[in-house]
Amino acid sequence: MDRDIYSRRVLPHVSEGVPSFLGTPVVCDPSELSRYDAVFMGVPWEGKPTWRDHLRCADAPEAARRASVRYGGFLPELDIDIFDTLRIGDFGDVAVAPESAEETSARIEAKAGSIFRSGVVPVAFGGDHGVTFPIIKALSEASGGPVGVIHLDAHLDNLPFPEDDIFARCSFVQRLYGLAGFSPAKIVHVGIRGPRNTRMQYETAQKQGSTILTSREVRRIGIEASFEKALETAWTGTRAVYVTVCSDVVDAACNPGGPPDSLGFSSWELSDFLYRCGQAGVAGFDFTEVYPSRDPNGISSHLSVWMALYLLAGLAANRSGR
Repeated sequence: MDRDIYSRRVLPHVSEGVPSFLGTPVVCDPSELSRYDAVFMGVPWEGKPTWRDHLRCADAPEAARRASVRYGGFLPELDIDIFDTLRIGDFGDVAVAPESAEETSARIEAKAGSIFRSGVVPVAFGGDHGVTFPIIKALSEASGGPVGVIHLDAHLDNLPFPEDDIFARCSFVQRLYGLAGFSPAKIVHVGIRGPRNTRMQYETAQKQGSTILTSREVRRIGIEASFEKALETAWTGTRAVYVTVCSDVVDAACNPGGPPDSLGFSSWELSDFLYRCGQAGVAGFDFTEVYPSRDPNGISSHLSVWMALYLLAGLAANRSGR
């Protein structure tokens, strides 16, 4: 591998004044994707607010890129440098259509599809959690088989569509229930907790056959045993596994730029779970619901970058046979 090409270095900005993710090469032409193992993809989209006002999570991809230039790929506690194994690039942002959620969703699906068809792992940063559905749809079509989903979140996100808005951030799992060739029994909800869920959502997920690991259950049995349960469900009998993270799976104390949900994971717990996911092999990953305007110190933006690095470290371990 030519490390001069793929290692972290200073490169042209993705757009005016914005650095590439981790200082990696900017990928402009989809025909170049096959040269990489994983690429960053920004999805700067926020749909209708579901509570009060807009949260400006569309600013999160830029904030993540700016935070990422502080970091390299070596993690001493794992004795892994992701750049020793993985060729990583930045595939830029989805060209969202601010006036149309439907058009934006189609563009997300198309860009993600080009990544999956090239055999590359997208590391996508939303945006609100509604951006996850078109990415999983693209993976389902590209993989040609059942897809397992690891959904790390405080909330089940399977509400009936509010005001008939099928693109709502709180309803992307509801859309998955209706996706052709998709089995809700291959969804594992991890970290679910708190009074912003309803009994109807909980019972719906159970009726669909999905696995629910609440934050209380994870704390009771531990991260390793929780991951083993997820492994049995999402990685068995599927062609690909996708991991999606809402920032509020992390306790509000560690996530000032996200929803104010208490009793969640520590950053260490999430990093360990994501590392294990990468070790098991994943086809894609996203991190959503970071609100930079509410986080003047950028703690949640840095958190999102760290979590991506630990998943990539697991993927590097997988690819190197560790």
